[in-house]
Amino acid sequence: SPHQFVKRIRGEIYAGFGGADVLAPLPEQQPLIDELSKLGSRAVIEVLPRGGHGFLYPGTPAYDPDGAASAWEKTLGIFAHALGTTVS
Repeated sequence: SPHQFVKRIRGEIYAGFGGADVLAPLPEQQPLIDELSKLGSRAVIEVLPRGGHGFLYPGTPAYDPDGAASAWEKTLGIFAHALGTTVS
């Protein structure tokens, strides 16, 4: 299970979870969320209430435009921070 490897993460991470995901429901993701929470400010954890499995991908039934925009904004923010630049 991925939660067992969280302690190996050395940098920052974004983890977005779909609140409407029937393939990987939130209760099943909770151990991972709990472990990621232990990373403190190095982890950005977001539960997107309308997000299904694969909510980031346009053209799929699970696509959530608002959730995808939020996820990409936070991911690019982490990249910018790591690279010492800004995202526009």
